[in-house]
Amino acid sequence: MKKVIIVGGGASGLFLACLLSNSPNYDITILEKNDRVGKKLLVTGNGKCNLSNINMTKDCYNHEFVIDMINMFDVTKTIQYFKSLGLLIKQDEQGRCYPVTESANTVLDILRNTLETNHVNCICNTKIENIKKINNKFILTDSNNKNYSSDILVLACGGKTYYPSCNGYDLVNKLNIKTTKLYPSLVGLKVKENLASIENLRCKASISLYQNDKKIYEDKGEILFKKNGLSGIVSFQICSYYNRLENKDNCTLLVDLLPDYDNDYLVNFLSNRHTSFDKLLDGILLKMIAKYVYKQLKHNDINELVYLIKHLPLSIESSYDFNTAQVTSGGVLLDEINITTMETKKIKDLYIIGELLDVDGICGGYNLQFAWSSASICAKHIERNE
Repeated sequence: MKKVIIVGGGASGLFLACLLSNSPNYDITILEKNDRVGKKLLVTGNGKCNLSNINMTKDCYNHEFVIDMINMFDVTKTIQYFKSLGLLIKQDEQGRCYPVTESANTVLDILRNTLETNHVNCICNTKIENIKKINNKFILTDSNNKNYSSDILVLACGGKTYYPSCNGYDLVNKLNIKTTKLYPSLVGLKVKENLASIENLRCKASISLYQNDKKIYEDKGEILFKKNGLSGIVSFQICSYYNRLENKDNCTLLVDLLPDYDNDYLVNFLSNRHTSFDKLLDGILLKMIAKYVYKQLKHNDINELVYLIKHLPLSIESSYDFNTAQVTSGGVLLDEINITTMETKKIKDLYIIGELLDVDGICGGYNLQFAWSSASICAKHIERNE
């Protein structure tokens, strides 16, 4: 029986342990630095656990070829596997998949029950500080100088989000495995403009990301104005594309506050209103948002007013930090692993899966799907090598 150690009890680590635990050939241990496994899983999808999405395309991830990895264990297989564990899943109108309970606790309970039934050992409050490979054995040392030994080692430590003290990157760097620069992703965007007057207001809008007058991405949905930036799902999506830019200079957001009405319609509608110019937006925009738009005008001109409503400019300063981010952008270079097995190229029997890798997706279940897919690819290769 081979000993398998999985460092990290998050989505990918738990899923991998469940997959491998069906075989009697492995003695599996999960080492988790927190007081219990799956804590980050509980906050995914606003606590509802957005498991996956039926609308999978290459544009959903920061690397086009990630979709090939996803297709090895796609959303259909994901749903089938969770159902085999006893979890019922539903889809919403956007194709997002959730447990019928709309509770992440249900998903975590199903995974933990499977591990308990199959006698997987979960050791919590254990932070691994060092890893060595000696005579085909991995020797791991924790913060209390306790050693653990395994034949197969899987790093599923997660990213910097939710757990800012994550040292997975330090561990892989000590093993001479390269990582990219890290950025917070699926998080709001800071802007240079002062938005204090409209802080905490929400509206449905379309936002376009531009760099040097070139459109990078556009999305539509609810946005939340903050004192110095934007939040909400649309901003999170924009942030994913912003953080993929190698050079982030001269990035601007153009906000369309009335995306369901075209320019000509609004000009005609406002021109026929029998009221003073400063009251034209009454009944059209929230009062404080209307006031903010008026302050940006250079002239009392309806055409200029409509243009601003449809193209309100905001200059990006940066994204917000890891404390509020949902996903880490960057991580272990994919050149360091074999993407069809998840095994590292430099060290045999060492695998890296999940958010620790340089893979990030947009909102909507795409990041959890990568966790499931990468774990499945890893499990299949471990089993094939048996």
